[in-house]
Amino acid sequence: MEQHSKELEELRSQMSRVNEAMMHNLNDFFQISNKIGEVKDKMGLPHFGPVRESEMLKEIQKKNKGPMPQDLMKRIFKEIFKASVEEMGVGTRRRLKVNRPPNSKDLSITVNRINIGGEKPVLMAGPCSVENYEQIYVTAKRMKELGINILRGGAFKPRTSPYSFQGLEEEALRMLRMVADELNMAVITEVLDVRNVPLVVKYADILQVGSRNMFNYSLLKELGKINKPIMIKRGLMATIDEFILAAEYIHIGGNHQIILCERGIRTFETQTRNTLDISSIKIHAEDHGRKPVGESVPAEGWRLLKDEIL
Repeated sequence: MEQHSKELEELRSQMSRVNEAMMHNLNDFFQISNKIGEVKDKMGLPHFGPVRESEMLKEIQKKNKGPMPQDLMKRIFKEIFKASVEEMGVGTRRRLKVNRPPNSKDLSITVNRINIGGEKPVLMAGPCSVENYEQIYVTAKRMKELGINILRGGAFKPRTSPYSFQGLEEEALRMLRMVADELNMAVITEVLDVRNVPLVVKYADILQVGSRNMFNYSLLKELGKINKPIMIKRGLMATIDEFILAAEYIHIGGNHQIILCERGIRTFETQTRNTLDISSIKIHAEDHGRKPVGESVPAEGWRLLKDEIL
């Protein structure tokens, strides 16, 4: 019995030494993989390369002489590769310019003497689509009475059907600007296309990127060149990482006046149209120093929940 105990202790000591060697090798592996991630970021390449992973797994299996079975060896290395790709993503997020600088205050944007992202909550409201002058004026006047000073209205309306109303375009922009100037309000409206950026800049105080356009990188790059605030909406199928990377396109173009908007994402739930991702608010505030705008209407779905949300 005593002999077996000594043998067990010796084997455990050997295992500890192997564990330490594995730890050092894994740290070396992750150091190299993180450098690969940095190079891939500069080249604009995805972190995960299925062909390269397959090549490495074949090489490992070819050199594996046992006693570990090939399928188990493959499974363990696949988990290591998966963890290294995840760590590359963490490194990329740390390097994003849109992130909160260390020890900095929350970021805020001032538009027409309205501080967005400051201590006081800010409301934006208005019709989804501008239809006529009376509609927009009556709406804006009532908003002003309620203390809402940012007028929203759609001039260009993307629709699923090409036969649906597409918006009044520049005529709608002119009406928004006239009403806002008369009532001393700011205008926010959506820009759909790179070609329309100069036109929308002429009339709007804040340019909005809709959820459908969150992945429109040509548009995001163009908006990075202008000197007006941009409110970007999270796509209905977008992760938080994808959302922030979209904002990064605007930031690296030189425009740092970015407002994040959570408007609901698509989940398995059928009782509501979209699900408002409230948990993301803390992430945006802590990691990016930006208090996001929450859009209630897309998340309300078929039920009238305004009283409960507000």
